[in-house]
Amino acid sequence: MRAGLYGTVPPLPYSPGFEVAGRVVRVGSQVSEWQEGDRAAALVRYGGYAHDLIIPAEHLFRQPDSLTATESAATPWCSEPVAAVDQRPCSSQLDMA
Repeated sequence: MRAGLYGTVPPLPYSPGFEVAGRVVRVGSQVSEWQEGDRAAALVRYGGYAHDLIIPAEHLFRQPDSLTATESAATPWCSEPVAAVDQRPCSSQLDMA
């Protein structure tokens, strides 16, 4: 992305990065399934290098305590091919409770 080889690169300035993991800092008033402090991972189009991101709750995956943030950020990528073949959403492929 930094080399400009992706077709979806936004105009400068932007923050690259597809995979993110961390803790929920703030939750919108319409969100009930996430709380501040929950560990989460997600795939974003760009912006993953940013310190803070606004991500829709439906795009988040639970980050299990047994995985590091780096491992959790990679988990959605690992499950995506399985979901595509199996025709089920990614979140149903992993026991992340």
